[in-house]
Amino acid sequence: MNSRFDLFSIYACTLNLAAIVKDRNNVEEAINLYKTIRRKESSELIYAYAQIELGNIYAKTSNVKALKYFYKVKIGDDLKTYTDAQYKISMLSNDIQECLDALDCIPEYSDFYSYAKYYLKIFKKINGLEDLNNKSIILKFAQNISDIMEELFISSDYEKSIAHYTNLTVSKLLLATSRNYSSGIYEQKLCLRLNTINLMNDPEEGLLVNDLLYLNNKIKTQDLAFISCFTLHHDSLNQFRLYSKEFQQEAFGVSLILGKNFFAKKHDTSSLYKDTKEGLDINLKNKESSLSSGITELPLYRCIYFDPTSGLMKVAQREEWSFRREFKLKNKCKWFDSNEGADRKWEDYKMKIDSIENSIKIKMKNLTNFIEYLNTKEMDSYSGKLLAEILLPLRYLIKNMAFKEEQECRIVYVTQMDNPLIQYDEKINRIYIDYAPSVMEHLEKIYIAPKAKDEKMVFEYLCSRGQEIRKGKEAVKVKISQNPFR
Repeated sequence: MNSRFDLFSIYACTLNLAAIVKDRNNVEEAINLYKTIRRKESSELIYAYAQIELGNIYAKTSNVKALKYFYKVKIGDDLKTYTDAQYKISMLSNDIQECLDALDCIPEYSDFYSYAKYYLKIFKKINGLEDLNNKSIILKFAQNISDIMEELFISSDYEKSIAHYTNLTVSKLLLATSRNYSSGIYEQKLCLRLNTINLMNDPEEGLLVNDLLYLNNKIKTQDLAFISCFTLHHDSLNQFRLYSKEFQQEAFGVSLILGKNFFAKKHDTSSLYKDTKEGLDINLKNKESSLSSGITELPLYRCIYFDPTSGLMKVAQREEWSFRREFKLKNKCKWFDSNEGADRKWEDYKMKIDSIENSIKIKMKNLTNFIEYLNTKEMDSYSGKLLAEILLPLRYLIKNMAFKEEQECRIVYVTQMDNPLIQYDEKINRIYIDYAPSVMEHLEKIYIAPKAKDEKMVFEYLCSRGQEIRKGKEAVKVKISQNPFR
């Protein structure tokens, strides 16, 4: 056997074993396994992965140790791993120049470039601050915001399907298709829309973050936020009653279950905020999937729920009852029969959610302390605007605990009023932005609300017609909600 291939196989098995051990919370054993992987000819890629994993582990306890391992990754090992390491260096270092140098090392042809470009712009503004104390604190503030956004990004295999509740009229328009006779291709008639926050049912939209961080209410931007709301509840009576109303009737709409490819595949804060020129340059580049002048895929983030009175903080997550429905026993069984597979999956999911919540609470506390050190009441105008800009990605993901049962996730796009992507619907007197990805193409299932069950055949017809644009995916399942309602 070729010795190089043999070494590669051994290291690959070691890498996989270390990952399994780490997932079982045996961190020390995982560290020891990762450290056995050496940089040898033909095994540079595996070595680079091991250094990234070691850096990620040490980042939870020691930035200095973490940086040591991230710096071991070289561009010749693997471009993706190298850019990941450089980005992580920029988010851990206390030295603003070291952060800028790391981001400058990420090449334009890298998948990380748009993200690096966004933080390069932010960090250059921070570097321009005259007050050295403020410069250091605002740098850490920005790094913590980035960490929180990464934690909130929806990426779990247990959350690969996301629901959007709407009424019958809108849902039929979203699913209707027509043939383009010049090309012979079937196309979706209407895009999903991102609406302004003024239409949301929470009067504290975009404002609660200031209370949470004890931040001066003047610290905010004049930008315009557009959002579209989703949930981790696929078949929820409460959501049907609130968001599927039509003709003054509750529970008279549908829940559209969308696959994860309806959203961006990776976390990218840079896609959330665009000035007018950036909005045009970046979001119109993908004409292939665009139905009109709409935005291409945006990342999906879970919301944070905060109760100002008690200080309790939770993140959007699946409820146990809906989770277990997905992993129910296939054969006929009694309701009390043991389901060990579902038990293991639920415990694994809860452990991951608890980890996210604990991490976010720590970082939110850090942000609050940074604000206290900065004394924002006496902050100059430039520093205040910069702080508001840095906070922007998080601002529209924090909601009052009163809305927790919605378990909401969002795509967010912040821009200015003169952005040509903004359209006006004179029939309903609203402005909006189209979201280009096709609902029909990414649709997995439809739940029809209890009082709309007579509409099942209509949706089966629409899904049958829409199969032309689903690019070989299996047919959409149309089901009546399991919830009782009269």
